[in-house]
Amino acid sequence: MPLHVTIFPALAVYSRSPAAYEALKSFKLVQLPCFRTLKYYIDANLESAGDCTPRIKLSRHQYKEMIDQVKKSDPGMCTNYKTHTRNDCN
Repeated sequence: MPLHVTIFPALAVYSRSPAAYEALKSFKLVQLPCFRTLKYYIDANLESAGDCTPRIKLSRHQYKEMIDQVKKSDPGMCTNYKTHTRNDCN
C-alpha cells in the first residue's frame, strides 16, 4: 500500500490529537507512520506566513510564458492578458 494512503489519515488524527495518535499507535491494531515521518510531512508542506510577492512574480512569469507559447502556436488567438475584457475577442 502506498505511503500517501496511510499518511494523510494519520496526519489528520495527529493534527487533531497527538495523544489519540499515540494511543492508536500503541495498540498496534493499525500500522501507523512514526512521529518523525509525520513531522517530515508537516514541515515539508508547511507554508510560511508573510510576503508572497516572489511566488506571485513566479506565477505571473509562468503565465506570460504560457501565453507566449499559445501565441506562437496560434497567432490569431486572443491573448491580451494585460487588459483583457470579454469584448476583446470579438
